[in-house]
Amino acid sequence: MKCLSLKKQVKNIKQIRYFCKISQKDFAKHSSTTVQTISKWESENYQKVPINQLINIMKYISTKYNNPDFIKATNDIVKLCQNFKRIREINHITQYELGIVCAVTPQTIWRWEDGNYHNITFESFCLILEFMESKYVKNSVAST
Repeated sequence: MKCLSLKKQVKNIKQIRYFCKISQKDFAKHSSTTVQTISKWESENYQKVPINQLINIMKYISTKYNNPDFIKATNDIVKLCQNFKRIREINHITQYELGIVCAVTPQTIWRWEDGNYHNITFESFCLILEFMESKYVKNSVAST
């Protein structure tokens, strides 16, 4: 999964909602999030929104409209989050290194690896993804 392609898909959320004639309120309800979150994503003020909100939004799009790109992206995000520690260790990346990249402590990285990844911001998720891509990650998300 490339961060650039993920960012493009996130930018398409507003277009998909408009195309399907769904209000922000209905979209938020079916995506298990708030109107404010939908508004943030659509206004491109999405960097600080937790990744779990993106997962909920993309799951709704992929199930409601059978969008194969969103289905794959959603599955890849979840796989990466669930296998975060394994991918990091296989590629000899320390918690300290990732902490520097995301401007968080190694303890925060540990919490994310321990399954509490739902509070990772979209910004941090993309930074991690870009960092791992730059380190020539040996283990692709698809094979996790």
